Amino acid sequence: MKNYTYLKTMMAIALIFAFSFSAAAQSKVLVGSQTTTLTHGSSKGTTYIVTTSGVNVQAKGKVEWYTDAACTTPAPSTIKLAVSTSLSTGGDVRILTVKPGNTQVNGKNVIMPVGSHYFRVTIDGQVSNIGTYTVEEAPASRVSVSMKLTSAVPATIGIGQSLPLKNGAGTAEYFIAAVSLSTKNAQTSIEWYADEAGTQQTEAPAGVTVRGWKFTPQITLTLEGGPGMASGKHYFRVTINGVQSNNVGILEIQ
Repeated sequence: MKNYTYLKTMMAIALIFAFSFSAAAQSKVLVGSQTTTLTHGSSKGTTYIVTTSGVNVQAKGKVEWYTDAACTTPAPSTIKLAVSTSLSTGGDVRILTVKPGNTQVNGKNVIMPVGSHYFRVTIDGQVSNIGTYTVEEAPASRVSVSMKLTSAVPATIGIGQSLPLKNGAGTAEYFIAAVSLSTKNAQTSIEWYADEAGTQQTEAPAGVTVRGWKFTPQITLTLEGGPGMASGKHYFRVTINGVQSNNVGILEIQ
């Protein structure tokens, strides 16, 4: 009888152990994909859907950052300072929010570098798959930077970029930055090119006309689209009082 009781006790212990092991084996934390495109220096954040199974729904999570896609090398402190993270609780589906940390070092904000950065989330002792936080290069400004006139440097002209013309009509406005250039009684012209380098001169695109120039408070060129325009990119330089622009302007027609 004693042996039978002992055997029952051992079987019960074994079942409890097996059940506990099975529950632990099924516990998991899964991190989804980044939901928002981020650009370098932006104040925007992004979110991830985190699903859990077999973990305490009230347990708080911890995010650990790494420099490599295999998550073997911990990230330096600058990466950790560049972002702040928060993870919701109360269910098997959670929201992980990652946003700029607004932390300053030596008087400057710590900003996450361009590229992919990797992390894992740990909840209730369970470690997730690898999450990816990607920061893209910020797009170039469409407007040229204004410059002060000075006689100490040669005269130069720079052309800013414009939004595309759409639906075969509308206007495209370009801001012109000029250095050491007098615009009094300005003589202007536009030279069109077949290539982005501005070396192979060609005819003006069909349906495109010069609507006008303005010289105060800043130099502005406005091109107007009309019937017969061909979609694509068209390249040009401007000449003001004998000085041709250094860069090439782009007229995009969609």
